Amino acid sequence: MSNHTYTCMKKVYFAGAILKWDGDTTDMYPRIIDVLKKHFDVLSEHVNRWKPTSMTPREVFLRDVGMIDQADIVIAEVSAPSHWVGREIAYAQFHANIPVYLLHRAGGKVSFMLIGNDGMPQDHICSWETLEDIDVFC
Repeated sequence: MSNHTYTCMKKVYFAGAILKWDGDTTDMYPRIIDVLKKHFDVLSEHVNRWKPTSMTPREVFLRDVGMIDQADIVIAEVSAPSHWVGREIAYAQFHANIPVYLLHRAGGKVSFMLIGNDGMPQDHICSWETLEDIDVFC
């Protein structure tokens, strides 16, 4: 986020809903991650190639919070509702004290629990139509 306070941070945890309720957005994850990789070391590339896993729910939880703990920032694509992404955001903000930035499709609705919370400055929220919008936001 070159025009934000956190310019020197290197590691990012990318969060996004992995269930294909919105194919247009989830199909964009590989391209979003490619944009993020121009600016950051992306710790959570598995989001763009999710497959069923043999990991237990606890193992998945520990893997993901471990990556969040290593991150300098969290960037979450929140166009699709997801309990897991909400938990990742809350963990980053309130447990790990890591800044969170939100991406969402222009014209879409975003949960008031995300955008109305005091810990979410308005300049940490990016409404995007194209990958260039995300690139400029970074």
